[in-house]
Amino acid sequence: MGVVIPFVNVPIMTTFHRLIPDEYAGRFWGIHNALSQGIIPLGLIIIGALSDIVTPATIVMFGGSVAIILGLCMKFVTILDEI
Repeated sequence: MGVVIPFVNVPIMTTFHRLIPDEYAGRFWGIHNALSQGIIPLGLIIIGALSDIVTPATIVMFGGSVAIILGLCMKFVTILDEI
C-alpha cells in the first residue's frame, strides 16, 4: 500500500493546486488537513468494529477492491480531462 501512495497523492495535490485560487488556498488547506487528520479516529473505530466480525484480510481485500474500482471509475470523470 505504501508504494502506491505517491502515485495517488501527487496527482491529487497537483489537481488541488491548479483548481484552488490563491486567495482561498490557506483556508482550503487548513480545512483539508483538519478533515484528513480528524477522520483517522473514525476509520480506526469502524475498522476495529469490523475486525470483530470479519478477518482483517477480508477488510484489506475489500478496501483494495474498492480502491481499484474507484480508480477505474475516475477514467470516466470528464472534468479531470480538462486539468
